[in-house]
Amino acid sequence: MSLPPGPRMPRALQAIGWTQRPLPFLERCQQRYGDTFTLRILHWGDWVLLCDPDDVKKVFTAGDAVGVALANPMLGPVLGPHSVMLLEEPRHMTRRKLMLPAFHGKSIETDGEMMMDVARREVGRWPVGEPFELWPRMQAITQEVVMRAVFGSEEEEGLGRLRELLGRLTVWMNSPRNLALLATFGPRWVVRSRQFREAMRPVEAAVLDEVKRRRANGDMREDVVSMLVAARYEDGSPLSEQDLRDELLTLLTDGRPQARLA
Repeated sequence: MSLPPGPRMPRALQAIGWTQRPLPFLERCQQRYGDTFTLRILHWGDWVLLCDPDDVKKVFTAGDAVGVALANPMLGPVLGPHSVMLLEEPRHMTRRKLMLPAFHGKSIETDGEMMMDVARREVGRWPVGEPFELWPRMQAITQEVVMRAVFGSEEEEGLGRLRELLGRLTVWMNSPRNLALLATFGPRWVVRSRQFREAMRPVEAAVLDEVKRRRANGDMREDVVSMLVAARYEDGSPLSEQDLRDELLTLLTDGRPQARLA
């Protein structure tokens, strides 16, 4: 079966278009080729993109019958191979079931109140009567909401340090130069990059230090860290350190390093 039509430019140029200006690139493709088109991305193969919401729903509700990969492999160096965003079935559904309790009932109600509080405080600091950049301020709201949902509102001192570390990682990942190198040389270049490791390792260490502290002290709360630490597979085994690293990094980087890659 042949794939839907798509750009005929070299794979390297398609990769650069995807990483440098993804939204305009995709909009041009949709305008030219319709709601279903194919990108051929250097290092990542052929991607079929769906723009119609009904088509997207069919894929995500088809389960194992789809037989295609839904993950964006460009996120691998940041999220890690065990991230729920990168797992395929049936491992994806198994991991989702472990994470679902944090996104139901009373947990969502509490998070809703926290989100409104964060948004009000951030909007209250916006300048009045003068233009300003909206994207970084909206990103600040996203980051604060995610940080509090993951770690709770009590970890203010530790959150400040982690905010700073995540900010450095974001700057590195969103650098046009680094995105161009990623598109040209693939994820192996990112993993081997000394600068990437220097930005990533402190974030990983800070996240896992909090996991170890809660395990050692039995400090369980109504937040995502505690829920993941307490989660068990059907055989009773807990999530591994790599599992916890990848899931927490997936949540904490939502809207930050992923912004240009997702």
